[in-house]
Amino acid sequence: MYTSAEKKVWEGRRPLFVMIENMPEARPQSGLNSADIVYEAVAEGGVSRFGAIFYCGVSSADTILGPVRSARTHFINLASEYNYPLYTHVGGANCGSSDPKTCNTDKRVQALEQINQYGWGGAKGNDLNQFSIGFPTFWRDYERLGTTVATEHTMYTSTEKLWKYAAGTRNWTNLTPDGKSDWKDDYIPFTFKDNAKEKGSVSQISFGFWESYHQFDVVWNYDATQNLYLRENGGAVHKDKDNDTQLSAKVV
Repeated sequence: MYTSAEKKVWEGRRPLFVMIENMPEARPQSGLNSADIVYEAVAEGGVSRFGAIFYCGVSSADTILGPVRSARTHFINLASEYNYPLYTHVGGANCGSSDPKTCNTDKRVQALEQINQYGWGGAKGNDLNQFSIGFPTFWRDYERLGTTVATEHTMYTSTEKLWKYAAGTRNWTNLTPDGKSDWKDDYIPFTFKDNAKEKGSVSQISFGFWESYHQFDVVWNYDATQNLYLRENGGAVHKDKDNDTQLSAKVV
């Protein structure tokens, strides 16, 4: 349940859609347990990645997010459901050449080009690419997990920094910069049923994204006392670093 004060906060904003990586070197991540919705899909070569929606669940406190990684076309499609969300990432798959005729990347996976095709790009767009924003909205932390990791696993941001930048620099709030439309105007929300009096019999849900890449295998174990599914990843309990809680979900 949320307070009226929290509702007032989120009603003046639009959702963040943040790309968060899932390489073993990135675990435990920051912020996933505070997301309202989390999408997980393969980014490339059997490696899964998250697209996390932050809106209601972080309205009362600033929340660190990361490690933030690059854009992918299928996540952009998912993000488009939210009517110009603040799409947050670090670069992305692209043409790889200044001349489109000599692209070394298949057009079907050119994420940065797709962002521009959707009208999200540019200095005043809703696309929050770290390449064009930088510090202090984004920062690197090489020893967040107590050991030094490669640069690609070190980019972080926070919910309040992203919303502050979007509103203060680009004039994206719940309204578009021209003030003419609210992101919720054409949004079709999810619908959920009330908790059933009798629980189902599914005690575990498991999924392997890629044969032989077992470090990305996912298991959700149902906890009847909390009425939640608790996540394991790669054979280990999957936690959120900043609150040391196991990742959980009501709906999987």
